[in-house]
Amino acid sequence: WQTKAALHERLGQPEEALKAISTLVSITNNQDLRKALVERLFKANKFEQAATELEKVAEETEAHYFDLALLYWKNKQNDKSLENLKKSIKINPGFSKARLLSLEILLSQKNKPEITKMFTEWLSASNVLDEPIKSLLALTNYGFYPSELAVILERLETKHHKDPRIVSAMADLFFIEKKYLKAVEKYKILISLLTANKKMLARAFYQVGYCYNELKNSEQAVLALQQAISADSKFAESFNLISY
Repeated sequence: WQTKAALHERLGQPEEALKAISTLVSITNNQDLRKALVERLFKANKFEQAATELEKVAEETEAHYFDLALLYWKNKQNDKSLENLKKSIKINPGFSKARLLSLEILLSQKNKPEITKMFTEWLSASNVLDEPIKSLLALTNYGFYPSELAVILERLETKHHKDPRIVSAMADLFFIEKKYLKAVEKYKILISLLTANKKMLARAFYQVGYCYNELKNSEQAVLALQQAISADSKFAESFNLISY
């Protein structure tokens, strides 16, 4: 049957090749062959059939449940997709692919409460924060107010209170919403955490200066901008704002 499938492929008969492989799988019940069949069905956009075959594979891994979720999502079966994504995430709470596909589906459903819950769990479970923070900040493009997202991060302060990425994200979210006093508070915490990274330190001081400038406190604005220049003399924005 494998030879027959290969022959059909050479003759440009993909449907006949699939039938031959399906027959071989049904005869042998070989799991590797079944996975190969699933891959071929996926490439042929036969997502429902691919999901049916993958369900027969006896695996309980994060990747297996994610692949099932992807197939159901491709077949516009979001409930089944989310069901398998939950299984994948239960095995590995920090699995970014599963989290991102969950986000895609929840955004399509405009399900804010579940999105908020998902991010709280993701950030709490993950040791690698760059992906969840980047995804969280992107939610400002999907109807979330920056302060709503900052609240999610504030809940994590106890666990990640010394992580500059969390503090920086909170500060930036308050800054975007023009809550300058709250932003200054967070940027000052960020400054206390930064030592070696001159560019990040200069940016934080610059943001403080910008906030104070917007708050009409020119004395504190100039002081912060001078500190930005001291941290990184090449940080041109500070010179521009002082001149302004």
